[in-house]
Amino acid sequence: MNDNEEIGGYFGLWLPDEKPIHDQAVAFNSARSAIRAVLHACDKRVIYIPSYVCDSVIKAARDAGCEVRLYAINNNFMPIDIPVNIAADFLILYVNYFGLCDSQVDEILKIYPADQVVIDNSHALYSSVTDALATIYSPRKFVGLPDGGLAYVRSCVELENFYPEDEDSISRMDYLLLRYGYSARDGYTAFNIARESLSDNTPKAMSTLTKRLMRSIPWQEVKECRQKNYFAMKGFFSDINLIQFKDDNYVAPLCYPLRVSEHSLSCVKKILSEKNIFAPTYWPDVISRAGKGSIEYQLVKQTLFLPIDQRLTQRHLDIVCQIVVDALALNV
Repeated sequence: MNDNEEIGGYFGLWLPDEKPIHDQAVAFNSARSAIRAVLHACDKRVIYIPSYVCDSVIKAARDAGCEVRLYAINNNFMPIDIPVNIAADFLILYVNYFGLCDSQVDEILKIYPADQVVIDNSHALYSSVTDALATIYSPRKFVGLPDGGLAYVRSCVELENFYPEDEDSISRMDYLLLRYGYSARDGYTAFNIARESLSDNTPKAMSTLTKRLMRSIPWQEVKECRQKNYFAMKGFFSDINLIQFKDDNYVAPLCYPLRVSEHSLSCVKKILSEKNIFAPTYWPDVISRAGKGSIEYQLVKQTLFLPIDQRLTQRHLDIVCQIVVDALALNV
């Protein structure tokens, strides 16, 4: 028995103890703080970052002291304006979009030196750790966690021996408990407050609470449910989807991206929301830096990111698909 072990007293949450995921990674309080820590440690001068990415990634790079150069992607989610031969003090950050770009990650690592590439697997929790300089994950995008980010780095990247532990995890539990006790709508304000509290990307270690919560999740079950739901939705929409991913037989993605044209997706989303079906937008802030005819602009304006997560049964999928089809048939 150690000095901190407690016996008796009131009961706490009863959490199962499952097989952990990515337990060899360095655990941070968010993916953005992991990115900042990695960039600070590797001391590179310039980093190429896709225009189609969350603002928080760009901010983390700039806060790490890097000059950020934005690059465009094509319809296959590959960079189209990065020089093949980049300087030794340059880095490239590539996003594994929606967890469906494993093939593109492999191609990137063939084109560019792996020790000058950072792979952002925030959307790809179940994708393999790569040979890149660093591989970043964000488990809180896949399950109910108050915070958390993970980083694998090459031995040449010397992260600090100690980061202060994030002490605010408990305050970010409100939206999780409100959804459990009431509804997603009731917890949405608290969700935004929790998300905003992570805007400070100063690297911090993952909290003891988040680490314990992560150990309570049946990760293999989550993976299998997402795989099943993704392929069910793909079978329903593949004929009309303008996005076609290859080699996705083993993926467990973040969502099902459905890109269509000549529709007002804001109206479709409104119809979905009225039915308590919530589809996020990745990422509205991209509009300010993307040309109107660009693929980035079209991904924001023409794409529905439909839920396929582990909470959904076949009945849920049927409901979502039918509502989307009916809404699109209105040609709204």
